[in-house]
Amino acid sequence: MTNFVGSVLEATKEAIRALNPQNSTIYESLMVGAGGDVSLKADLMCEEILSARLRHFGHIHSEESGLIEGESQDIIYLDPLDGSANLSSLIPYYGTSVALCDPEGRTKAAAVINFCSGEAFIKTDAFALHGSIWQPIDTFIPIRPLEHASKIGIFEGSHRNAPWVLGLHQKGLKFRSPGAIALSMAYAHNVSFVLFDGEIREYDTKAGLFLCSDLHIYHDERALLISRDPIIFENLLELISQKG
Repeated sequence: MTNFVGSVLEATKEAIRALNPQNSTIYESLMVGAGGDVSLKADLMCEEILSARLRHFGHIHSEESGLIEGESQDIIYLDPLDGSANLSSLIPYYGTSVALCDPEGRTKAAAVINFCSGEAFIKTDAFALHGSIWQPIDTFIPIRPLEHASKIGIFEGSHRNAPWVLGLHQKGLKFRSPGAIALSMAYAHNVSFVLFDGEIREYDTKAGLFLCSDLHIYHDERALLISRDPIIFENLLELISQKG
């Protein structure tokens, strides 16, 4: 697994260097990707870089191009550029999400990386670590919840669900909606909750769910809730059971 994680980190560095925000051509819309969203040139650039380094480890299911044949029977779920709308608006909150699974779909390793800060969240069956991709991996520290209570949560897809927004306000729960679900899931240990209203796609959530497996999690085909706080988790389960 360390070889896989190392390859993801190196590929990510290459992708970050390739994404020059001053190069206006990277914002060009090229096609509708396999995930149903319009792919920017930036999405496809990142996919090309990551798939070239990772296809040795398995077949890749990418949000942009769909199935990319690999050299192993393992399966890689890839969102090469999570939050590409933020990139095109020069909002510094976007990155990549990668999950390596066995042929039965069990996640063996995952990485979510913030392209803007260089923060990497990585997990295998042996370790769960957080650090900077620009530093040696032996400087990474264990992923664990903050010792103090967080004042905010994250609600991705909040623009689609006014009743849940109102419900959060009535419960006195503040939130932000930064616009990159995989990246937001990677920060779930730091915030009071992560809530998502929308289609649950494996490109977006496979890595994040593995990273958050020690937290309280609920998800169905249209909603996702993660929290480190059991009281907040139960409180929000009541809200999302109303389905908005």
